[in-house]
Parts: sequence; C-alpha cells; structure tokens
Amino acid sequence: MAFFSRAARFAVRSRRQGEVVLHIGRNKAGSTTIQDFCLEQRAELRARGVEYVMFGHLADSQPGVAGFVTFDELLSDLRARPGARRLVSNEFMFGWPDEFTEDAAKALAGVDVQIIVYLRRYDQWAASAYAEETRRGMNMRGIDDYLAWLGPRVSAWPHLRKWGECFGWDRVRVRDLAPAALRRGDLLSDFLHELGLRMAARGGARSNVAPHWIELELTRRLAERNGETEWAGVAREVVEPLLAELRPLLAVAGPAPYLSLAQRRSLLDLYNEDLGRIRRAGGGRLAPVRADLGPERRFAPSFEQIPDEVLQGFFVGTTRPAFLAAHPQAGERARRLRNEMAPRLGAAGAAP
Repeated sequence: MAFFSRAARFAVRSRRQGEVVLHIGRNKAGSTTIQDFCLEQRAELRARGVEYVMFGHLADSQPGVAGFVTFDELLSDLRARPGARRLVSNEFMFGWPDEFTEDAAKALAGVDVQIIVYLRRYDQWAASAYAEETRRGMNMRGIDDYLAWLGPRVSAWPHLRKWGECFGWDRVRVRDLAPAALRRGDLLSDFLHELGLRMAARGGARSNVAPHWIELELTRRLAERNGETEWAGVAREVVEPLLAELRPLLAVAGPAPYLSLAQRRSLLDLYNEDLGRIRRAGGGRLAPVRADLGPERRFAPSFEQIPDEVLQGFFVGTTRPAFLAAHPQAGERARRLRNEMAPRLGAAGAAP
C-alpha cells in the first residue's frame, strides 16, 4: 500500500510550498559527473531558477553553497522563499534505511517533489562497485568473493519501490545510464532535460573512471598488507607514488573482464527483471536491455596475475635513488612486495 493515497497526494500538491528535485543516485551511475557539473554551473542553474544545494552529511562540504542537514531545514528555507526550486544530488539517499525515505516524505508533504534516478546495468555496476571500493582501500576480497558478498545488494528495486510508495510513482523518473537510452546519448543532456532546462551540458567530464585492473590489484594487495588505520594517509604517501610508477607500464597488459560470462548473464537478467518492475509501477518506460556480453573471462584478475614484465619494470622504477629519496614509505612498501615476489621472479627479484 502506498504511503500516501492518490487523494492525499492531490491534497499535498494543492498546498505547494515550493519545488524540490531529488537526484538520489544510484551510486556508480554517473552521480559524481552530475554533481561536478552542478557545482561548476551553479550560477547558470540559479539564473534559470534552480538552486543547487548540498544535503545531509555533505551540508557544509562546499563553501559558498547552501547546505541543509535535514529535510525540515530545507523546508524552512522553501517557506522563507515561496516558489523556490531546490536541486539536491546525493546518492546516499538511494540506499539509506526505509524509515529515512518515510521521514523525507513526511517532511516534504507540502512540496512538489521530483525524484530522478539513474541505473546502470548490473554487470557493469558490480564491476564498477568493486573498482571503487578497492581503489579506496575498503575491499580486500577477490572479485568472485566480492560478487558473492555483493549479491543481496545488487537489485535496485527494494529501494526504488520504497521511494515510489512514499512519494508516488508519478514523481519518480528512472533512467537507464546506457548511452542508447539517454537523450542525445549523453548523461548531462538527459539530466538537464529531466530538469526541464534548455542549456548546454558544458564541462562535466566523466568522473570516477575505473582504473586499469593491474592498478586495482596492486592497490588491493597494499590494502591486504596495510597495518595503518587511516587509509587516506596511506593512499597519499604510499599508494599514489607506486601507482604513478606503475601506470606507464600498463600498455603491455590489455584489459581483463572482471566477471565471468555466467556472472554477467545472471546480472543482466536481474537488471531486465527490475526494469520490468519499474515499468509496471509507472517509474518510466524502460526497454529491456539486449547486449553482447563479450567473451568468457580468461582469468580472475588478482595481484598474482600481473605479468612478470610489468612487475619487473615496476620494481626497477621503485628502487631508483630518486624515487626512494622522494617517497621513502612507498619505496619501503615496494621493497617488501619485491621480496614477496622473489620466488616467482627469481634470485634477481629479491631486494636487500
């Protein structure tokens, strides 16, 4: 049963106190690209009647940009300026507890609310989630173990269903991130169309591009061996200098699909099932995805799969005197890795 009945939603709209557009994610579905664009173009958005604001744990994250910790605070601002239009983009809202969505619907009961969601094919989303958590030092599982852990969290439907029940599906717009499904084949053009704005999608370079698999697997190995408690410091002082030495060597090692063909097929089937649920609920006319799933995975990427020539070149670079003088902690970590790999690389692989 919907949180608000149809009659109640009509009464809500008749008491309009302003308008709020909530871009609630999903994570790893272009959210950072949208947020970077909104920050860069906030003056032009404001000139067109849309005020981009920060929300929740990000309320005070951007100097000069209005922020609100709760929807009650946002509502107070709307009451102070009747007819105002506020734009919030925060992917944390997508997966937060259901009671938070219920509270949001109660707080914004007198407001015209539009909800925008972008979804990414689940096979692509799962691989991107692995990349994001691994590069941040949060994931130490191999891809197959990670996917088994992620499995119950893959489907977007449980969260979307709650938003549709609480606010009404007529207020929810679910968009497929695939270029063929986007207006002009572009995320920002599609987003601006959903806002009802005619403005150029300037800037907005694609953000959070996934690293090469070898970068990720080196980072995962460093996380596994990490004894420090604060990963951000480790990333700055150790990981980034080592990755900078690694990146020029990656041309010799081509891309590698993280998921097996069976995994990709299963995740795409689940995605199409969810698109059908969304269509039937009224959240958009999303067509089933028919895609070439690509070849079978040759191997599950891991540190052990990094080619010997890449590792040899990496260890040569990280033992140069100039590197050691500039990055002593990174050099020490590379020395430890080199000694671990000595049995595989031969006697010349060991470092004093």
